[in-house]
Amino acid sequence: MIDPTSPLVPPDGSASYRWGERIEEVFAYQARRSPRSTAIRQGTRSLTYGEVFTIMERIAGWLIAHDVGPEAQVAIRLPRSPELICVFLGVLRAGATAVLLDSAWPEPRVLSTLDHKEMKMLVSASLGTLETAAHDLGITVVAPETLWQDGQRGDPSPGVIGGGDAVASIFYTSGSTGTPKGVLSPHRGVVRTVVGCPGIPLDSDSVFLQAAPLPWDACQLELWAPLLNGGTVILLGSEAVTLDAAEFAAAIQQGVNSLWMTSSLFTVLVEENLDLFATLRLVLVGGERVSIAAARRLLEAYPHIHLVNGYGPAEATIFATVFPIDHASIGANETDLPIGRAIPHTPLLLLNDAGQPISGTAGELAVGGDGVARGYAGNPEETSRRFFEHHGERFYRTGDLVEIDDTGRLRYRGRTDHQVKISGVRIEVGEVESALEQHPALSAACVVAVEHGGRTILGAAVIGTQVPPVAELLDYLNQRLLPVMVPHTVLTFHELPMTTNGKVNRRLVAQRVLDALGASCVEAAQDSQDMQGVDPVLREARDATGIPDLAMDTPLVGSATSLSLIRLAARLCNLLDAEVRVSDLYRGASLAGVLRHLDETGRLRAAEKVADRSLASVGDDCQGAPLTRAQLRFWLAEANDPGAVDNMVVLCFAIEGLLDMQRFAQAIKLLVARHVALRTCYPWHEDGPVQWVLPGDDGPKLGCSDVAPEFSRDSWADVAAAVTREAWVTPFEMDSIPPVRFQLWRVDDDRHLLVIHAHHIAIDGWSEQVLIGELCEWYRTGAAQDESPDTVQLTIGATEAARVPNLVALELPYWSRVLHDAPGPFLPPPASSGEAQRLEVIMHVPAGTVSRLNDVCSFHAVPLSAALLTAVAASLGEQFRQGELVVGQVDPGREGATERAVGYFVNPYAVRVPTQASPSTMLLECADAALKGWQHAQTPFDELVVRLRPPRGRHPWFQVLSVLQGGYIHENLGPDTLLHEVRVVPPKMTTELTVEAFPTAGGSWECVVAWRADGLSAEDGKSLAFRISDSLEELSLLPADPAPTSSETIS
Repeated sequence: MIDPTSPLVPPDGSASYRWGERIEEVFAYQARRSPRSTAIRQGTRSLTYGEVFTIMERIAGWLIAHDVGPEAQVAIRLPRSPELICVFLGVLRAGATAVLLDSAWPEPRVLSTLDHKEMKMLVSASLGTLETAAHDLGITVVAPETLWQDGQRGDPSPGVIGGGDAVASIFYTSGSTGTPKGVLSPHRGVVRTVVGCPGIPLDSDSVFLQAAPLPWDACQLELWAPLLNGGTVILLGSEAVTLDAAEFAAAIQQGVNSLWMTSSLFTVLVEENLDLFATLRLVLVGGERVSIAAARRLLEAYPHIHLVNGYGPAEATIFATVFPIDHASIGANETDLPIGRAIPHTPLLLLNDAGQPISGTAGELAVGGDGVARGYAGNPEETSRRFFEHHGERFYRTGDLVEIDDTGRLRYRGRTDHQVKISGVRIEVGEVESALEQHPALSAACVVAVEHGGRTILGAAVIGTQVPPVAELLDYLNQRLLPVMVPHTVLTFHELPMTTNGKVNRRLVAQRVLDALGASCVEAAQDSQDMQGVDPVLREARDATGIPDLAMDTPLVGSATSLSLIRLAARLCNLLDAEVRVSDLYRGASLAGVLRHLDETGRLRAAEKVADRSLASVGDDCQGAPLTRAQLRFWLAEANDPGAVDNMVVLCFAIEGLLDMQRFAQAIKLLVARHVALRTCYPWHEDGPVQWVLPGDDGPKLGCSDVAPEFSRDSWADVAAAVTREAWVTPFEMDSIPPVRFQLWRVDDDRHLLVIHAHHIAIDGWSEQVLIGELCEWYRTGAAQDESPDTVQLTIGATEAARVPNLVALELPYWSRVLHDAPGPFLPPPASSGEAQRLEVIMHVPAGTVSRLNDVCSFHAVPLSAALLTAVAASLGEQFRQGELVVGQVDPGREGATERAVGYFVNPYAVRVPTQASPSTMLLECADAALKGWQHAQTPFDELVVRLRPPRGRHPWFQVLSVLQGGYIHENLGPDTLLHEVRVVPPKMTTELTVEAFPTAGGSWECVVAWRADGLSAEDGKSLAFRISDSLEELSLLPADPAPTSSETIS
């Protein structure tokens, strides 16, 4: 008796066929249910479900009228487009089988797929030699527009078109003999995967990207996952070569929230463009072993993403098993990711070496059920070799070795044809690959067996961020594997070479291993060389492609792998500050051609010219100035609770590239000399604290340290967290030492981390932009941009006391009226009065949403910050059932002389808003309340508390702070050196709840919702974050232009 909980037993599949067993049948159900919903979108073109259904019926009617029906094959040779999907559905509606062809395939390959007796028709947008050759084979060739323009409405009955076991499509895979094998894929195989499948959450809100090659099995997943659930499919541009970072970003802007990609592409994009994943809710990965390091990095950054490892050969139709990757599965002690459990209607078997079913926990996997192909087109010999029957059920031998782990999940252990025997020991190379991928510096590995010197030996190819020396890797493996399993040679690649289907090209790896065996151990595929004086574009290209002798006129296509080109496009985007796609690399052919193409299309931006400036000696004689009211608040807070996290500023900036240490230290010295706030102490003098400025040479200086070796290969975020851990618990001696520290941490020769540890009494968030802007400018030029000393903080402290009485007289009546009978606290009260552990959720607001929000706010003549305030207020009101509430805002205090000053000039103020109006009304009311509050925000907040005497026990008037912050800093420190901000998460907080939106370089927002762990529950915090995200999206859809638009459709 088989254990029903075994991963070999499929789960309940009662939901799979509730709308039908055939692809077009389920689509028709969705079209009848939501005819006006968008089904397909590509660029500016779109089609609704109703429009696609009508075209599908026309095409089916035309085909049936021309004797195309069950068992007939129709080849489709069209570019990725709405027309292709309509023809695909029309062929299925007629009961025929669709065969998708790639327009880029060589003509002999195309003709070999057409030369079958069942092939009746070729739908092609062109008429060339291939179409003529097809006609000579007796195949009818038609243009796609003929099908829907001449077609009559057809309504074939289910009895005519066949059932769910009929072949829906044929997808060609590589054959061992070199001849492609046509996999006969059934309707049910698709439906049971994308409809009601546990572990793959799909619904009418799914917006799925279709980017896989058209003749590939993954194309079925990307098309039918959204269309059989009432969602929308976004088609990659017809001219796009592949899914690169630029195409990925463009898809995100179109609202894509779900996608599939190969494991190799997943690893590259996670390493190079992690922030692009932020708005996704579903990511399906597969095709080969998934990098646990890449999965860990993604889920640590965006834990809301539903990441799924999907396993299944084309002969099983899309997936046979799935594993939703959770945090437990990517823990530090985990070595590889499971492939999970069977999906509905998919029984599995384990086979021994003889191909006989066994009841053990390890063996070759055989897949049965509704997804199993009906064989290979025109290839009965191969069909009989790979397919068999067991107890009346048809099964496919995958050739994949699996085992059942202690949790009852299947784990992939390699291929039967990747097993080798060395010195009498049977070795599965997948085990060696897994051991290599456990190394923290490696993201992927490929191990091959080669014949060399009359014996079989192992060689490995690895990729990673900072790959250690070969000796260290071999020592690492010797501690984990049998000596016979340790590779003789290890090659470091920038990318593992890929096949056209996106899988590791093991034959090419084996060839490179053989080429490298002339040396004892080859540590890298790219020679180490001095890159001084090399053009930055060329340097970046050599690094991205791993081709050390790449020249400006070297052909890129053919020299570099597809993944190398994806990486290169991403890096050129950053280097040139221009949109660069992989298709540009193909068009330009070489680096020189790419630059010409970008220049001709107007996408290169001119570099800014930096003028030489000098700074005269900075001095000041303004000593003993009183503290500002804001400074006094921080001074008292520090005295009451030394080292409190809310009073601290810890800023980290990654520096990538060559760094002149002496020049950098001089730039820091210039900063300290110019901005007196950086060298000011706060001693007690007579009857209160004062500001006391030290001479320039006595101010803070740049400290330098090396990062501990165990952290040197971590991500920037991990390194920053490690080196700043002590900063959060180290108080300042503000009475005698300026509360500002500069520390430079050396990770390696080309990577440094600048840490600025300061007290809020000295700097605020605006100061960060001023400091880093000047630091980069002065490092580049070797001189300061302003000769005048910045003594603004001292001046305000001296004049504020005289201004307060007049401010109170002007502004107190307003605040007395607004805050009279203001709503009280509504958040759960914190369990303690001091600091508490900080919890947070980061929500990514797509650039498209932010752009629409900006348009909406411009249309209503309100600031963009009003949109964030509205979303926060509406979400709080909904979650905590408040009809009115008070939210905190901040006035940066930056006007005139303070704009380029360093110091703390922030003043908080309260905004009282209703929460139950319509979105547009709330936006206007929140904007009005915030504007009026800002107009009356010059009176220090502390003075209002003294005058109006709010209830004590909680923060006066508001417990929630909503702030639209400045963007994260990304600067060119030098021609070859980049500086970018690394966010450090404070361990604790005093404020009960904060919502901060940080604009990113790509136009999106990183929205951080943080709360005290002893107040709001984790569940309520996460729920609030998602409400805010939804509210922002809802606001972005408000009318921003009275002129209606219409979409282009096929007629």
